[in-house]
Amino acid sequence: KTANDPSKDLYANGLSGEFGSPLMEWLRPFLPDQVEVVLLFENPVPFLEAMYPDALIVHQMPGAFSRPPYPHTIQFDPAGLFKRSALYSAMEALDATDQALQNVRVFAEQTRSALISSPFEVSHEHKSFFGRGRRYLLPLQISAHYAFQQDTNFENQVSLIAAACELIDPDDSLLITEYSTGPYAEKVCTPDLLRVLRDKRPHIVFDPNASTINSVSQHILPNVDGVITASSSLAAQGLAWDHEIRILGDTHLAHLDSDVIGSDTQRLSALKYMLGKNQPLASAVTTDGKFLTHLLEEMHARRGLPPAERCVDLASIDPDYWSRLNAGFRPDKVDPALQRSKVKQKRVSAFERILKADNIRLVSFDLFDTLIKRPVENPADVYALLELRLKDKGFEIPLNFADARLAAELDDADEREYFLSIIATN
Repeated sequence: KTANDPSKDLYANGLSGEFGSPLMEWLRPFLPDQVEVVLLFENPVPFLEAMYPDALIVHQMPGAFSRPPYPHTIQFDPAGLFKRSALYSAMEALDATDQALQNVRVFAEQTRSALISSPFEVSHEHKSFFGRGRRYLLPLQISAHYAFQQDTNFENQVSLIAAACELIDPDDSLLITEYSTGPYAEKVCTPDLLRVLRDKRPHIVFDPNASTINSVSQHILPNVDGVITASSSLAAQGLAWDHEIRILGDTHLAHLDSDVIGSDTQRLSALKYMLGKNQPLASAVTTDGKFLTHLLEEMHARRGLPPAERCVDLASIDPDYWSRLNAGFRPDKVDPALQRSKVKQKRVSAFERILKADNIRLVSFDLFDTLIKRPVENPADVYALLELRLKDKGFEIPLNFADARLAAELDDADEREYFLSIIATN
């Protein structure tokens, strides 16, 4: 029993499950009788909710917009996470009549600008799998996460891929990315799996190079038409684009599906609630004591309200909040591996153009120290080795052959172009 992760049971069953009541009884002697505020990170805690019914319990996890180039935001939810969250309740009863959307519109514009300037380009050898139809991004998640297990009804990421394949048309493309961040990386797109998938859906695109870049999925948004997911924050990020959003299953993201919120006003209203009430700047709650104190006091006063109304308008605490948020984009913090990937793709594209040029009749390659390894310390040592071997075989060779051969090479070192006739003469 101690080897099991209790998170799924706590999230699904609360105190009535296997772990809730035992954890509460075990913890009771170690905890104070009363607390006013509990701050925790990404774990369901029905035992604390039962022990401290009058306390404000704030559930935190990375915000949908938390990784560079976005501002660093954090979900700060007074009701719970996923389908227990105030955010879920707010999206379920979204108020799309709000016309004061200029600040969030600026955020969406900056989002598009930041990612258009740092896109991930699929490697040349994988582009051939794209079809003629729409292009969808499928960002895979963590199969072992308690919310994925409880809310999605998918056993693993492979079953998620299969469901996404059934959702698209035959000419559409499905660009898959794996969750490759930190110790929870889950890599499932093996050559065998891709072969099986492409037997039914030929336009499955997977670039292994993408798995070497942190948060790569958000950098693919400029180059796709839609996002398909069950639980990824890419659905929320897709609201900042004119992208089709398809949610697989009745998850905490179900209300973001394009069939539910399809208009520009609805999308921006959803973003406004997330960014303006539910997911503050991390710096505001970690380094700004006045802001944090005001926020917690206001949340504490709202404990008895419906979940969606427990979140506080962050601009009511700081009138300049939206300016702070929109000034917080971090393009300089994007994973350097993305830039290296872009440089590599540019070189490949340039080389391809050269090979296709009409005036190119012959291409030669330097194989040494790349395809063929030199078993010598210095390249010029090959000439001395050649001299010895020719002598051993009885050939008459010029005196100081190795020195002469190296000198001939150095004499031509200032030539801008080399031709076969020059090489043969030397």
